[in-house]
Amino acid sequence: RGQVEIHFDLAEVVEEIPLRVTAAPPGAEVEVDGVSAGVAPATVTLLWSVTRARHAITVSHPGYRSKTVDVTREKAGEPVDVRLVPAIPKAP
Repeated sequence: RGQVEIHFDLAEVVEEIPLRVTAAPPGAEVEVDGVSAGVAPATVTLLWSVTRARHAITVSHPGYRSKTVDVTREKAGEPVDVRLVPAIPKAP
């Protein structure tokens, strides 16, 4: 009986799902996992796979507190609406 070697490469299946991000105030910067993704309102494409089941969406605007929202695979298609709170200036 001879031995047979079998070689194969596995490729992870990646699914692309668009996510609509809106913000108040308009014009807020949108980041996905720390990478700039445009200005709100924006539609960003999130990549999902077995090893990628969560994304961090951060929205920021000068004069406002930044906010980060975790999006899980289960809520991938649901729009994200972020209302930023004005930053309180530090007392001198």
